[in-house]
Amino acid sequence: IAALKAAHPDRLLHQVNRFPSKTLDDIADLLPQAATQIEHHVHNQTAGLELLYWLCKTITAPNAPAWLDTIPRATILAAVLNTLEAATTRSETKRFRDLLLGDETLLIELLAHASADKIRDFARQILTTTVFEELDRRLLMSRVVKEFPFVQDLLVTRTAKEQPPIVSRASFQKRQAELDEIIQKKIPQNSKEIGQARSYGDLRENFEFKAAKDMQKLLMHRRAELEVLLTRAQPTDFTDVKTDIAQIGTSVTVTDMATGKQSTYHVLGAWDSDPDRGIISYPAALAQALLNKHVGETVESPGDTERRKLRIDRIEKVPAEILRSL
Repeated sequence: IAALKAAHPDRLLHQVNRFPSKTLDDIADLLPQAATQIEHHVHNQTAGLELLYWLCKTITAPNAPAWLDTIPRATILAAVLNTLEAATTRSETKRFRDLLLGDETLLIELLAHASADKIRDFARQILTTTVFEELDRRLLMSRVVKEFPFVQDLLVTRTAKEQPPIVSRASFQKRQAELDEIIQKKIPQNSKEIGQARSYGDLRENFEFKAAKDMQKLLMHRRAELEVLLTRAQPTDFTDVKTDIAQIGTSVTVTDMATGKQSTYHVLGAWDSDPDRGIISYPAALAQALLNKHVGETVESPGDTERRKLRIDRIEKVPAEILRSL
């Protein structure tokens, strides 16, 4: 190998998908020149188990080479799972399965930049694959659920279809803007910070690297959370709301029967809440007590030590200035 590295490095790089992991370690300094070739093999799922094993082993190692960041982690995981399932004997996959199970950070690292939908797809594949034993699948899923709690529902059999939350268009747009900023600005900036921190040396004592990786986790959590929220949400501007009963998008004026004090509550979307201005989200307990009631009806206010009786005096559309201020 040493002689070929010195005389004909191009020959070694041409065979990069055929070498065992140990040989790849020996020529690691040449591999940046083969980055495009390696990414091509991973993307087209033609990468062999030895190359995939080396990639996974190296990704989480201290001082992992920066050029590995050019290969999408989710693409590597897809290639790994599909290649493991295509293997003809379990002996071929044992070392790889041991790596995935033994390295607690590897699976999460491979999922780090994936979208919420991709993470769900991978979780489903882990749950159904025959590559791992039942206990191993549970272990891997526990790691995924810990980092990405929104996949928890894949472990639960639902008997009824969950209704999408109704949200104001303004609150939907705010969360969409936050997601866009995370994807377009914060994640690329964080990737640069991770690359810069790697250049400082030993990652085990590298505070900047640890801080950047912690921020990466926070960004990926929030990105996944927002993607799930926005996918499930049903945005509305409340223009078609009727006022014959209290419903989402109405302002309900009530009188406390004990004190005579009058209050108005603007019942709005699941992400809208400003108690100081009387804005309450429809899942809130008070809103639930008011919904579907008519003028003249009396309801009990929830959550108080002494439950107050409230008479509904008026039901109107939420004023435009309230909606504009969301």
